[in-house]
Amino acid sequence: NSGKSILASVLLRKLRWSTLGLQFDWSKRNYDVSLPHNKIPEELCRLAKKLAEPAMPAGEVFRPEATIVNYFALGDTLGGHLDDMEVDWSKPIVSMSLGCKAIFLLGGKSRDDDPLAMFLRSGDAVLMSGEARECFHGVP
Repeated sequence: NSGKSILASVLLRKLRWSTLGLQFDWSKRNYDVSLPHNKIPEELCRLAKKLAEPAMPAGEVFRPEATIVNYFALGDTLGGHLDDMEVDWSKPIVSMSLGCKAIFLLGGKSRDDDPLAMFLRSGDAVLMSGEARECFHGVP
């Protein structure tokens, strides 16, 4: 039915994000363990563990709990923000870029700090750990 395919394409363009693993409640700004959630695919978990390995203390294994997938169309942005809802900030954030190229800004602990601009291509990864874990970041 052509009416359904038009509607599906409109809805797909409006899709901004999806989650795997623990679900983030955007209105309460927290992870809600009581909400039903999908399992993170094992291949994605293995990749995240491998990428996070350099930032982990000796003998400790990274355990991905949540994946937020942001969908960007040409011209979309993601304002500078902190990923500050996790209980344990000592664990790194693994960010993978898939699809289109983008500029990624990594700032400081204050919005007043000048950001470092990085050009990311599909397949690039950014590991935010240590002090970088506490820094503002976004896509201009």
